[in-house]
Amino acid sequence: IRVGVAAVQTTELDSIGWPMSGGAINLAIQKLRDDGFISAFDFEWVFEAYKASLLTVNYTECDRSLGAAVGMEFMRNKKLDVVIGAPCQDPMEVMATMATFYKTPLLAWGLVTDSKFTDADRYPYLTNIMANSLSLGFSLVKLLEMMDWDRVALLYETSAQDYPLSIINDVETAINEYETYGVNVVWRCQ
Repeated sequence: IRVGVAAVQTTELDSIGWPMSGGAINLAIQKLRDDGFISAFDFEWVFEAYKASLLTVNYTECDRSLGAAVGMEFMRNKKLDVVIGAPCQDPMEVMATMATFYKTPLLAWGLVTDSKFTDADRYPYLTNIMANSLSLGFSLVKLLEMMDWDRVALLYETSAQDYPLSIINDVETAINEYETYGVNVVWRCQ
């Protein structure tokens, strides 16, 4: 199995940066091997950024155009078997569309929580290991109902990736769509 990783090297370094999160791949592969799930598979990692021959890692830095370039390199040029996608929503949207065209399995992780990525008709080759923020919103409404709270303030900070805003939008959608309990958003502020 030939695997590529679309990563970030400097963007959101503490949460999704490759220097902080890259080692988890080897741990996950070892755990899957130890548990017997992938004993019949060999993995080829072509590490392009460092010119080694075991892992293809290219950096998108949460940029749509770089996501397109990395997607083309992985899916069209190298024809990799699976891609661990960019950990940001903008390049992931481009790469998920490309994965549909090239029929390449794509794994989403990191800050990719927008509910649009759960649309299996639009993104049939995308699998996300993260819970989507719409589900988070419905869970929040259920918690508010259990606590008998019917008013909420939504506060968030700005981000270059619009990550907090997409979460807030999904939470607000959940609040508006929840049928058995009414919650009022009394304040929304960034």
